Amino acid sequence: MSNELSRRQFLAGATAFALGGAVFGLPRRAFADDAQAGSAIVILHTNDVHCAVGEADEKGATPLGYSALASYVADRKGVFGSGNVTLVDAGDAVQGNVMGTLTQGQALVDIMNATGYDYVIPGNHEFDYGMPQFNHLVGSANATYLSCNFTDKRPEVPTLMFAPYAIQDYPLAGGGTARVAFVGVTTPATLTASSPKSFWRSDDDHTCVYGFCEDDTGAALAAAVQNAVDQARTAGADYVVLLAHLGQDGSPDI
Repeated sequence: MSNELSRRQFLAGATAFALGGAVFGLPRRAFADDAQAGSAIVILHTNDVHCAVGEADEKGATPLGYSALASYVADRKGVFGSGNVTLVDAGDAVQGNVMGTLTQGQALVDIMNATGYDYVIPGNHEFDYGMPQFNHLVGSANATYLSCNFTDKRPEVPTLMFAPYAIQDYPLAGGGTARVAFVGVTTPATLTASSPKSFWRSDDDHTCVYGFCEDDTGAALAAAVQNAVDQARTAGADYVVLLAHLGQDGSPDI
């Protein structure tokens, strides 16, 4: 959520769900070399990249970079099979340095398209260039945007801007498929953690016409997430993966 935190490093996490259990954390070469196509579900994950595509940060650490990530994605697909590897991002990719500012985020979306992202969610800084540009970026992205709590409040009944979840089918070596639902969640703090005017009806009318299931207790957000999870389970998901942009400490606490 904050630039100071996100610029420390570019994180490419890998989560591999073995058919009999789960292995979490960074990829292990021994696990990968022994794997067979269809033996695991592999989820590669980034978040809070903030345009850090290769330059060193304030501590001198150099991020992994999208080119190395794209190579790693290809490598994992070669090991596990292309149908068993999914690349996701949990927000705040398009803002953070001059590359994002000069192109209003378009350069980062183009790079993410070339990298091969499958699902992404909007973080609070995806909205920094205003709603028209946000909509343009979404339209130019190859990845599917998800959010169970980002709503257009102009209709009588608030309407979700994106699908709350998506289900991905992964082929199993013994036949059949494992079904994994990805549920997107965007922090309600976006209304103040991005440019508030992005969500106003007009410069003269500061009524927010977009929302994130915000309330004082967090109950509305929790209900939206639970509803999406329940829907995904009803639709046949064997596993549910939450892609959430909620800050290190959670926002709100619930």
